[in-house]
Amino acid sequence: MFKYNFKAYDIHYVRNNIFSADALILKNVPLNARVLEVWCARGHMSKYMKEDLWCEVIGVDFSEEAAQEANHFQSKTYIGDLDDENFLKTIQWTFDCILFPAVLEHLKYPERVLSSLLQRLKPWWTVIISLPNIAHYTIRFSLLFWNFNYSSYGILDNTHLKFFTYHTAKKLIQQKQNGTLRVTSFMCSFPFPGAGILVKIPIIKDIIYFLINKVFFRLFWEELIFICTKQ
Repeated sequence: MFKYNFKAYDIHYVRNNIFSADALILKNVPLNARVLEVWCARGHMSKYMKEDLWCEVIGVDFSEEAAQEANHFQSKTYIGDLDDENFLKTIQWTFDCILFPAVLEHLKYPERVLSSLLQRLKPWWTVIISLPNIAHYTIRFSLLFWNFNYSSYGILDNTHLKFFTYHTAKKLIQQKQNGTLRVTSFMCSFPFPGAGILVKIPIIKDIIYFLINKVFFRLFWEELIFICTKQ
């Protein structure tokens, strides 16, 4: 049974750090929207969406402990197994935005879960999906030395059942959903110490983006973030 590393979640979330996956996701959530947050954990993102973006948030999680805290910021919190088709059918609301923040890689049937919950999304509204990048330079470097060691958090989280590169993630989103979803924009997180300070310096910020996206193409992409619309 999957268990949250709550300490890791708290440390990982940095609202104002543009290199943080959570911050990038939140910047793309529509104002005043009804949002379904899949695997909401303790509700740190729900809190921001409710208080800063004036959203109505519905949460989904498997952990009763987490849901008790998240429920303070949500209109309703569903507790259950996402791989259970019967549980998915109990979610009857319709939504303007659905978030899958580092969720699908934990599931046995990510295509089925994505397809099922898309039925709850209003046409032409927003889906935000983030997935860890197995092609990150740290994983490539480890493989050179025959290592593929799992950890309690991160790209090789020991609860991950699926692994994605940029291309396989996009295939999951577009091809395996039979054209229901269209990727409208893409972002990536590449956090490192001091990033929050460095990006406040315009020239340094431009250099960092150039190195990450042009010179070291995709090697430093840690979290792949896809902004999509339902057609």
